[in-house]
Amino acid sequence: MRFRADGFRSFRARLGLSVRELAALLVVSEQTIYNWESETTRPQPSMVGAIAELRGLGKREVQGRLEKLLNSKAVEA
Repeated sequence: MRFRADGFRSFRARLGLSVRELAALLVVSEQTIYNWESETTRPQPSMVGAIAELRGLGKREVQGRLEKLLNSKAVEA
């Protein structure tokens, strides 16, 4: 999969995710998401695979993963 910043931004918007939520799902910092979207940096090949996996999911599936992640973090706190 080839990474394109504009495609990445539209992907995040299509799923209705904030920068913070997408960063949590990909286990990266919010600044990393901003850098990718502004083409300041590009994701490592391993991250491109993780992004591709998320792209293959529907909005409900992604929201479900996010909910599960947030619930597990709440339990840890």
